[in-house]
This record gives sequence, structure tokens and C-alpha cells, in this order.
Amino acid sequence: MFIRICFIICVFSLTACSSSGPGPKVQYYLLDTASDRSLTTDGASQLAEVRVGAVPDYLNQNALIMMVSEHTLEIARYHKWADRLTDSIARVVEYEYNQALIVSEADSACEQCRSIVLFIEHFYPTADGDVFLTGFYQYNNDQSAPIKKRFNLQGRIQGDGYKAAVVEMRQLLVELSAHIAQEQGITQS
Repeated sequence: MFIRICFIICVFSLTACSSSGPGPKVQYYLLDTASDRSLTTDGASQLAEVRVGAVPDYLNQNALIMMVSEHTLEIARYHKWADRLTDSIARVVEYEYNQALIVSEADSACEQCRSIVLFIEHFYPTADGDVFLTGFYQYNNDQSAPIKKRFNLQGRIQGDGYKAAVVEMRQLLVELSAHIAQEQGITQS
């Protein structure tokens, strides 16, 4: 009889714990926008193609990441990318670079320089409010050897939460696009 009473108490206790209600709502974030997906060329002859060659393992999943201490990254449980991050990175950089190309004096720009490969080494916000984007990009020029250029960008999150972090992450990609265009001699007219 005692065992039966203990069993009933355990069952009621377990069902009470499991009926605490739904968990937090999952938030999905887009790094790129609808305009990044549809660039109008207005007669521009050759636009650039950007692709991501490599990213660290922690970016090859759909959850957002935050550095919480010097050597510790934390995976966000309820904050996720709405699209594959590498695809979004490529779309943002390609769109912004092509915008610079369209409004520049593109005739003097190197045609072979328009196939750009990004190698991302670090891309994350920190609990202290910074965002880091480091790595290198590669493109061909008129010579045979590919040209590699390093980048190391840092921004400050304006606001709280992952939404503000995503806004700053996008801004660093815009800065990277401008950096690549400037390195290749693409100037706005």
C-alpha cells in the first residue's frame, strides 16, 4: 500500500512539473534583406559574384552565437538564423559590393576581380557589446596568382539583445564590402 501511495505521489509530481506551460518563443533573424536578393543592374555590364569559401564550425549551424568570456562561445537556444548564414553573408557582401560597382567608374575596374571568395575566421557578438568580423578574401587579378587580403573589423552594438547584434553584424559586412571595393580601386563617381 505504501508503494502505491508513493507511486501516485510521484506521478502527480511529474505531471505538475511537465505542465508548466510553453517555453520561450524562438526568434528568427535575417542578416540580409529582400533588396539584397534582387539587385537591378540598370545596364551595368558585369557584376561581381561573392561566395563564402570557409567559416568556423560554430557558424555552420542555425543558432546565433555570443562570446560570453575570453575563450567561451555560447549557443543561443531561442535565437536562430532564418537562412543559412553563409548564404546570407555572401548575399549581403555581393549586394553591397555590386552597389559600389554600379555607381562607380567600373570601366577601369579589373574584370577578373569580380569573383570574390570570403574566408571568415571570426564572426560573433560579445556579451560586452562588441561585434567582430575577421578573416580574408581572395580574388584574381590580371596576373595568374590569386590575391589575398586580410580584414579585421570591429563594431559596437547600439542597443540590447540579439536583434541589435544582428544589425551590427550586417553593418560590418557592409564595411567589408566597401573595404573590398576600395582595395580594388572601385571609387564612387
